[in-house]
Amino acid sequence: MHNLHWRKIALLFIGVFLSLNSFAQNQNWIHWDTERRIHFGFLLGTNFSTFKYYNSNAFRKQDTIKQVNMVRYPGISLGAVADVHIGRRFDFRFTPTLTITERLINYTFYDSSQNQKSVESALVEFPMLFEIHSDRPGNVRLYAVGGFKFSYDLASNAFNARNPANPNVAVYPINLYYTFGAGLDLFYPYFKFSPEIQLARGINNIYVPHNDTYNNGTFSSLRSNILYFTFYFEG
Repeated sequence: MHNLHWRKIALLFIGVFLSLNSFAQNQNWIHWDTERRIHFGFLLGTNFSTFKYYNSNAFRKQDTIKQVNMVRYPGISLGAVADVHIGRRFDFRFTPTLTITERLINYTFYDSSQNQKSVESALVEFPMLFEIHSDRPGNVRLYAVGGFKFSYDLASNAFNARNPANPNVAVYPINLYYTFGAGLDLFYPYFKFSPEIQLARGINNIYVPHNDTYNNGTFSSLRSNILYFTFYFEG
């Protein structure tokens, strides 16, 4: 099922890119993007989120949970774009974004039973990125992007009361990331379209320890990793 989600997203990404790229090659549009120091736009896309985790020393000594696996699940991202040219090849980009995502944690127990816990997040993200791009032959330009991101999880359950009958995995709301990725600028008469792939890797430990079956000694840390497939539209 999850592989099917990946294939659908990849096919959509490729299909949109090929159709718009074909249209972009029909004419050599004026270089309006270099004539303005600042321009704005919006973004939409999908994402696949998981945790980079480390088991605690206690996990290796317990005899309840045999194995833990993380599963990526698709989410959505919507945001705004502010882009500032700071040189012929460099841009500074600020892209405040609302990202809805979900992480699935599969538990396998020594008695052969299994269970799954979900960690849902509504992330208000504030990425600060630097972009370096190639020359522009015609209406196409390659670029690489990287930087840092701060996000606050509106759906964090770190400070909620725990339900002993239904234990969950809690995470703190503040996330710090470093990010890197690459994309393609396609130029049109009145806007620029950019498909991009980007990976954000968490820096800080957001795990909230607790004494129950699913948390007692299972993890020593959880860090968010998010893979983004994004479409940018800038005017």
